[in-house]
Amino acid sequence: MRFESDFNKGFYMSPNAWPIIFFALAACSSPARYLDEGTEKEPLMELEESYKPKEGYIKNAETAAKIAEAIGMSYYGKNVIEKQMPLIVTRQNNIWIVKGKFQGGSEMNGGLFEIRLSSDDGSVLGMIHGE
Repeated sequence: MRFESDFNKGFYMSPNAWPIIFFALAACSSPARYLDEGTEKEPLMELEESYKPKEGYIKNAETAAKIAEAIGMSYYGKNVIEKQMPLIVTRQNNIWIVKGKFQGGSEMNGGLFEIRLSSDDGSVLGMIHGE
């Protein structure tokens, strides 16, 4: 006597269907945004700067906020920075100043995140998280 469950009755899949299913599922996955390949094996040579934008490498508030968010999350954690959204972005001469914002009353523990970025070369000039 052969046992068959109701689940298996009438279900048949052609062996030719497996590659189609595999490629369909693979297409649904999102591609990696970066590959961390460890330490560079080639010796580093001096880069000759061929192009430098007139307004600097960080040319607008959106770019400054994205850079500050990424750096802040890597040091202080995603949860800490997200609680301070939206970030406040101002500019003074060639320095972008990006700060966290208190949400609600004085119930938030700790201080606010602040980072200063050079619009000229994109470097971090300073970073702090208040008490």
